[in-house]
Amino acid sequence: MTRSIALSYVPTTRLCNTSLSFLRGVLGVRAAPPNVTVLAEAGCYPLHVFAAKMLLKYWNRLVCMEDDRLVKRAFVASAALAGTTQGLSCDLAAPAVVDAEKGASSLQSAYLSSVTDSESSKVQQYLPMRDDVAPETYDMAPYLRAGAGRRQRRCLAQLRAGSYWLAVESGRREGMALPRDQRVCQR
Repeated sequence: MTRSIALSYVPTTRLCNTSLSFLRGVLGVRAAPPNVTVLAEAGCYPLHVFAAKMLLKYWNRLVCMEDDRLVKRAFVASAALAGTTQGLSCDLAAPAVVDAEKGASSLQSAYLSSVTDSESSKVQQYLPMRDDVAPETYDMAPYLRAGAGRRQRRCLAQLRAGSYWLAVESGRREGMALPRDQRVCQR
């Protein structure tokens, strides 16, 4: 019986929201920037990527476990109950070790391609500032490593993530939303 281990996108949970809230606090940005820009500034992947990697490592541990262990017997017995999912294919009748790093990197690549293919205007405005949206070079923004003070870090993060108080950002929320090309700073 060939089934697959689900490695698709997981909807946002409370834990993901808490993680994003923490990152927003560290960066000093409001709720306005999209989650992908906050994660990209910090050089982090969504929590479901880490969860999938841990799941695959646990899978490998179960597969390599001795057959007389209770956990292994429960695993083999419940293999028949598995439903059809999408992701990394494997034979549940004869479970085999999977490459956890390859599975995690494929999920990371899928996430990063969804970021670059995003139609959100804020994400499209952010991407030119972030020219390293590839799994090999995906890391936190350089100014975060430079050890800048909290105020400097906050100002840079707000400017890069689109969470600033200039007219180009605040003009879309005031009364009648102005087109982007008509939002001009008054000061």
